[in-house]
Amino acid sequence: MIRRIGVARMVEAVAILLCCFCATASASVWYVDKDNSGTQDGTSWTTAFSTVQQGIDAAANTPTLNAEVWVAEGVYNEAGTSIVHPAPDDVNTGSVLLKEGVAVYGGFIGIGPGENETERTQRNWATHVTIFDGSTFRSVNWNVTCIRPEA
Repeated sequence: MIRRIGVARMVEAVAILLCCFCATASASVWYVDKDNSGTQDGTSWTTAFSTVQQGIDAAANTPTLNAEVWVAEGVYNEAGTSIVHPAPDDVNTGSVLLKEGVAVYGGFIGIGPGENETERTQRNWATHVTIFDGSTFRSVNWNVTCIRPEA
Protein backbone atom coordinates (compact mmCIF):
# COMPACT_ATOMS: atom_id res chain seq x y z
CA MET A 1 0.00 0.00 0.00
CA ILE A 2 1.37 3.39 -0.98
CA ARG A 3 0.88 6.06 1.61
CA ARG A 4 0.34 9.61 0.44
CA ILE A 5 1.87 12.44 2.39
CA GLY A 6 1.04 16.06 2.09
CA VAL A 7 3.26 18.68 0.46
CA ALA A 8 3.94 20.26 3.85
CA ARG A 9 5.27 16.95 5.20
CA MET A 10 7.43 16.48 2.11
CA VAL A 11 8.93 19.97 2.45
CA GLU A 12 9.57 19.32 6.13
CA ALA A 13 11.35 16.03 5.38
CA VAL A 14 13.54 17.65 2.68
CA ALA A 15 14.44 20.53 5.02
CA ILE A 16 15.51 18.11 7.75
CA LEU A 17 17.65 16.14 5.31
CA LEU A 18 19.31 19.31 4.01
CA CYS A 19 20.10 20.49 7.54
CA CYS A 20 21.66 17.14 8.37
CA PHE A 21 23.72 17.18 5.16
CA CYS A 22 24.94 20.75 5.70
CA ALA A 23 25.97 19.97 9.25
CA THR A 24 28.10 17.02 8.17
CA ALA A 25 29.52 18.67 5.04
CA SER A 26 31.10 21.63 6.81
CA ALA A 27 34.85 21.88 6.92
CA SER A 28 36.88 21.18 10.03
CA VAL A 29 39.36 23.95 10.81
CA TRP A 30 42.82 23.54 12.33
CA TYR A 31 44.76 26.59 13.54
CA VAL A 32 48.47 27.43 13.23
CA ASP A 33 50.25 30.35 14.86
CA LYS A 34 54.04 30.35 15.16
CA ASP A 35 53.79 32.60 18.23
CA ASN A 36 51.91 30.03 20.33
CA SER A 37 54.14 28.62 23.04
CA GLY A 38 51.39 27.09 25.18
CA THR A 39 49.17 24.07 24.67
CA GLN A 40 49.13 23.02 21.03
CA ASP A 41 46.25 20.87 19.83
CA GLY A 42 45.28 23.06 16.85
CA THR A 43 41.59 23.32 17.75
CA SER A 44 41.53 27.10 18.33
CA TRP A 45 43.73 30.17 17.98
CA THR A 46 44.57 29.91 21.68
CA THR A 47 45.79 26.31 21.26
CA ALA A 48 47.12 26.63 17.71
CA PHE A 49 49.94 24.46 16.40
CA SER A 50 53.23 26.31 15.94
CA THR A 51 54.12 24.73 12.58
CA VAL A 52 52.17 24.46 9.35
CA GLN A 53 53.02 20.78 8.89
CA GLN A 54 51.42 19.93 12.25
CA GLY A 55 48.20 21.58 11.07
CA ILE A 56 48.25 19.80 7.70
CA ASP A 57 48.91 16.42 9.33
CA ALA A 58 46.05 16.91 11.83
CA ALA A 59 43.66 18.03 9.08
CA ALA A 60 44.59 15.05 6.90
CA ASN A 61 43.72 12.69 9.76
CA THR A 62 40.27 14.26 10.18
CA PRO A 63 37.39 12.14 8.87
CA THR A 64 35.58 15.31 7.71
CA LEU A 65 35.76 16.27 4.06
CA ASN A 66 37.24 19.65 3.14
CA ALA A 67 39.53 20.10 6.14
CA GLU A 68 41.13 23.54 6.37
CA VAL A 69 44.29 24.86 8.01
CA TRP A 70 44.18 28.54 8.96
CA VAL A 71 47.65 30.05 9.36
CA ALA A 72 48.32 33.28 11.25
CA GLU A 73 50.53 36.01 9.85
CA GLY A 74 54.30 35.63 9.98
CA VAL A 75 57.20 33.76 8.45
CA TYR A 76 57.13 30.01 9.02
CA ASN A 77 60.53 28.34 8.80
CA GLU A 78 59.36 24.80 8.20
CA ALA A 79 61.86 22.02 8.76
CA GLY A 80 60.23 19.79 6.16
CA THR A 81 61.09 16.56 7.91
CA SER A 82 58.57 14.78 5.68
CA ILE A 83 60.58 15.33 2.51
CA VAL A 84 64.23 14.41 2.32
CA HIS A 85 66.30 14.51 -0.86
CA PRO A 86 67.28 10.95 -1.79
CA ALA A 87 70.69 9.48 -0.98
CA PRO A 88 73.52 10.12 -1.38
CA ASP A 89 72.72 13.75 -0.48
CA ASP A 90 70.19 13.09 2.32
CA VAL A 91 69.45 16.79 2.76
CA ASN A 92 66.37 18.33 4.30
CA THR A 93 64.48 20.32 1.66
CA GLY A 94 62.80 22.71 4.10
CA SER A 95 59.38 21.95 2.68
CA VAL A 96 55.75 21.56 3.62
CA LEU A 97 54.05 18.36 2.49
CA LEU A 98 50.54 19.10 1.25
CA LYS A 99 47.95 16.36 1.58
CA GLU A 100 44.83 15.49 -0.37
CA GLY A 101 41.60 17.02 0.95
CA VAL A 102 43.37 19.72 2.97
CA ALA A 103 43.23 23.42 2.07
CA VAL A 104 45.72 25.85 3.64
CA TYR A 105 44.83 29.54 4.09
CA GLY A 106 47.04 32.35 5.39
CA GLY A 107 46.29 35.95 6.24
CA PHE A 108 44.86 35.57 9.72
CA ILE A 109 45.79 37.61 12.80
CA GLY A 110 45.96 34.54 15.05
CA ILE A 111 46.99 34.95 18.68
CA GLY A 112 46.88 38.51 19.99
CA PRO A 113 44.61 41.53 19.57
CA GLY A 114 41.83 40.72 17.12
CA GLU A 115 42.23 36.95 17.45
CA ASN A 116 38.51 36.49 17.04
CA GLU A 117 38.52 35.22 13.45
CA THR A 118 35.86 32.56 13.15
CA GLU A 119 35.15 32.78 9.40
CA ARG A 120 37.59 32.44 6.52
CA THR A 121 36.18 35.65 5.02
CA GLN A 122 37.57 37.59 8.02
CA ARG A 123 41.17 37.03 6.95
CA ASN A 124 43.14 39.77 5.21
CA TRP A 125 46.06 38.18 3.38
CA ALA A 126 47.30 41.55 2.08
CA THR A 127 47.65 43.02 5.59
CA HIS A 128 48.48 39.86 7.54
CA VAL A 129 51.06 38.28 5.26
CA THR A 130 51.84 34.59 5.76
CA ILE A 131 55.09 33.20 4.31
CA PHE A 132 56.37 29.61 4.27
CA ASP A 133 60.16 29.71 4.14
CA GLY A 134 62.11 26.48 4.35
CA SER A 135 65.46 28.01 3.37
CA THR A 136 66.65 28.17 6.99
CA PHE A 137 66.65 24.37 7.16
CA ARG A 138 68.22 23.63 3.79
CA SER A 139 71.78 22.44 3.84
CA VAL A 140 72.25 23.60 0.25
CA ASN A 141 71.03 26.73 -1.51
CA TRP A 142 68.34 25.54 -3.92
CA ASN A 143 66.19 27.95 -5.87
CA VAL A 144 63.62 25.37 -6.97
CA THR A 145 60.55 24.44 -4.98
CA CYS A 146 58.78 21.17 -5.76
CA ILE A 147 55.38 20.23 -4.44
CA ARG A 148 54.13 16.71 -4.84
CA PRO A 149 50.97 15.16 -3.46
CA GLU A 150 51.31 12.40 -0.92
CA ALA A 151 49.94 9.08 -2.12
